[in-house]
This record gives sequence, structure tokens and C-alpha cells, in this order.
Amino acid sequence: MLFKSSYKAVRPFNHNVVLCVHDNKECIIIGKGVGFGVKPGDTIKNIENIEKEFYLVDSNNKENFKNLTTAIDKNIIGVTEEAIAIIAKKFNKELNEKIHITLPDHIAFAVKRMESGIQIKNVLLHEIRFLYKEEFKAAEEMLEIINKKLNIELPKDEIGFIAMHIHAAVNNEDVSKSSLDTAIISDMISFIEEKIGKELDKYSIEYCRMVTHLRFAIDRVRNNANIDNILIHSIKENYRNTYEIAKELADVINKDYGIDFPEGEIGYITIHLQNILAK
Repeated sequence: MLFKSSYKAVRPFNHNVVLCVHDNKECIIIGKGVGFGVKPGDTIKNIENIEKEFYLVDSNNKENFKNLTTAIDKNIIGVTEEAIAIIAKKFNKELNEKIHITLPDHIAFAVKRMESGIQIKNVLLHEIRFLYKEEFKAAEEMLEIINKKLNIELPKDEIGFIAMHIHAAVNNEDVSKSSLDTAIISDMISFIEEKIGKELDKYSIEYCRMVTHLRFAIDRVRNNANIDNILIHSIKENYRNTYEIAKELADVINKDYGIDFPEGEIGYITIHLQNILAK
């Protein structure tokens, strides 16, 4: 990537990350040593070291980021921005700019909790691991970077939370939507376990397939992209008890979340559930 013209420093976060003005626009630059010895107002000298730059376009995001830079430790922002740059390169796409606000804010809060001795268990960790495999792997790497550079030890539960932020940024959606979908699926799994009277094997291929199906089924319902199930009558006949569980599950989710699974989707859920019960 070729970087031209001058970058004037607004706020250096660490030796490798600086908030600058470039062509009358604020941007975040990342590169080895670009912030070394830099003070606000300085012109960045070694622009050849810039590896990545991010521009905040939305006015609300600009304001929120500005507020964030005065509210939390600049080292947290710097390290998080370095990690975001690595993620952008790994997924080879532009990330939703909100991640520059939501992720450092989350990390800062996680650090504060840790320092206060407060532990937050991520009850959705297993579901996130299966639903967002690439994001989860990237989050593992990101947590390692953050812990190493900040010389702290955030717990592995944070991998799940970070993966949600990555998924939202990569898919250009609000992190609250990703979190809600994961919570819905977690509630569905809890309902199934209660109905069958045992805990599901969360490392089995059958579980992985069912959770993946549920994720896309929720999206299909929201987008009115329902799929036909030509075997629905056979499924209802051959797996009556399992179908009743799936039907009752669908009714509960419709009542609690307003997601109305059609009969065809209930049939597919029945098949996945039957494969689990048959083990």
C-alpha cells in the first residue's frame, strides 16, 4: 500500500498507532514505530512504515471515538487497534468502523473487571465456538496479543466476547444482533436439554450441525427466505415425539423472540435433533 502526502498527529496511542489528520480527514494509522517519539501536532516522518490506516466516516462514530480516547487508557486503544489491523488483514476486507469504538471499550471494561477481581463467565462460549469458527480463532489470537502487550491475563471467556465483535465488524452488522442470535440459540439448546433430560455433547458433530442450522434458520426467517421441506410429512410420521419437541421449541421461541419458524424449518430441526438423540 502506498501512502502519500503528510500525516499530522492528533494523538499517539503507542509507538505503532497514531490518530492523525490526513487530507483534512482524521484517520488511525498503524505501523512499526510510526508513533515513536511523536507528539500531538507533529508530522509523521516515517510514513513508509504505515501498514494500515482506518478512517471513521460516520459522524457519531467520530464523536464516540473522540470521547473514548479521553475516557480509557491510550495503551488499550493502541494495542486494540494493532489487533484490529491484524484481523482486517486476516479476513481481507474492510471492517465495520464501529469496532474501533466497541472493541477497545469492551477491552477496557474487561481490564477494569479483572483489576477489581470480578469474573464474568461467558455462558455462550461453546455456541460461539461452533457458530463463528473463523472469528473465534481470530479472537484467540487477538486475546493473546492484548494480554502480551498489556502484560495482563484476561480470561479465555473473553475469546467469545471478542469473537462477537469480530463477527459483527466482518459482516457489517451490529454486535448486539450477533449477541442476540447467540443468546436465542443458547436458549434453544437449554430448552432441548430440559425436554430430553440430559446435557448435549457440545463437541459432537451432530451438535455442531444442529447449532449451525439454527443460526441460518433464524436469518432465513428474518429475511422471509424460507426453504421447502418435501419430507415434512414423512418426518412428522416417523419422528412424532421428536417433532413435537421441535414444534414446542418453535412455539417458545416465537413467543419469547417473535421468530416464527415455519413447518419446513421445524422439520429440519427435528432431523438434527433426531440425529443427536439416536447417538
